Amino acid sequence: MFERLNSRNFYITPERIGFLRFILEAYDNLAMLTTIDQRHGQVILRYPDGLQDEVEELLAALQEPLALSATPPLSSRLSEPMNSCPAANPITSKFEA
Repeated sequence: MFERLNSRNFYITPERIGFLRFILEAYDNLAMLTTIDQRHGQVILRYPDGLQDEVEELLAALQEPLALSATPPLSSRLSEPMNSCPAANPITSKFEA
C-alpha cells in the first residue's frame, strides 16, 4: 500500500545541497530531495506521511548548520533585478556589465 507523500519547500546554502542529499541517503533514504534552483539553494523535500516526525527531527537538527530557511536568503533576493528594462530599473542597470 502506498502512503501519501508530504513535501516541504525551503532554502539551503547552495554549497550544502549535496551534503543534505548524502545525509538523507545515510538515513536509509528517509526523504527525496529535489533541487529547484541550485543557484539560490531552493529545494523540495518529499517524504512519506508516516515519517513526518523523523524528517522534522532531522531538519530541526540540521537547521543551523545548513542554514535552512523557508524564505530565500536576502543576498539572493537582491541579486535578481526587479525588471529587465534598464530604464525602469536605473539602480541595477548601472552595475550590469
